[in-house]
Amino acid sequence: MIDETLRQAYRQGVPVQLIYLDQKGRISERCVRLYALQREEISAYCFSRRSYRRFKRERVLAAELRHHFFQWGMQPEKGNASTDPGIPPIG
Repeated sequence: MIDETLRQAYRQGVPVQLIYLDQKGRISERCVRLYALQREEISAYCFSRRSYRRFKRERVLAAELRHHFFQWGMQPEKGNASTDPGIPPIG
């Protein structure tokens, strides 16, 4: 289920909410936009950290699509609600 959600988020270019277990055993919640999805690693823009991050797929505990994501200080572009100004496009 998690892998299918990640693939769908990547294909559609929509943000995804992750519950993630870091290397120190801490659980965090991140809203990210994927730009590379590999067998063992996810490369994504993390909205809370405002930077690109890498996540190990095995440490993703849950994933949920966020079709209607809004980040304070950002407005969706007119005519394309799946993109956010100031964030480089996928691809």
